[in-house]
Amino acid sequence: EFLTAYEVGVKSRWFDRRLQLNAAAFIYDHTDLQVQTLLETAGGGAQIVTTNAAEARNYGVELEAVARTAARPDVVCSVALLETEYRDFINADVIDVSGNALKRSPELRTNTAIKYTVPVGDVSSLSLLCEHQYQSRIYLTETNESVLGQEGYHNLNARLTYERDQIS
Repeated sequence: EFLTAYEVGVKSRWFDRRLQLNAAAFIYDHTDLQVQTLLETAGGGAQIVTTNAAEARNYGVELEAVARTAARPDVVCSVALLETEYRDFINADVIDVSGNALKRSPELRTNTAIKYTVPVGDVSSLSLLCEHQYQSRIYLTETNESVLGQEGYHNLNARLTYERDQIS
């Protein structure tokens, strides 16, 4: 398995470090990418077979913004866009899956989080974090069959944290 990777990005801070903007773009070219396929055996069992996809390509962009406001909440927003493709691949079932998306590769991921921290006394703090994540549909096999995929989903998280500073 060989990978040729190209990536360019920028990280920047603005307004006295209250706003951070990050961006990255990438292209990954795979040669002899190893792909595992679950095959049914003659006796009704299953066997995992590893084959080489002759060529595959991933490309995409990632964007992130982090804002630290005067009213205390920190806000983080990010988005990742991804395109993937088997460029030349006959799988273990002898099916040409060239042009299909790579397994477990969502086209879109987003994350938004708000964290509010307040001091508690002189050496402690209390933080509340609320977060929303989204991931678009993924395929679990190289054949990209809908029945063998996972629909896009949303995930909501909340966390309350009490921290005590280290005292020397």
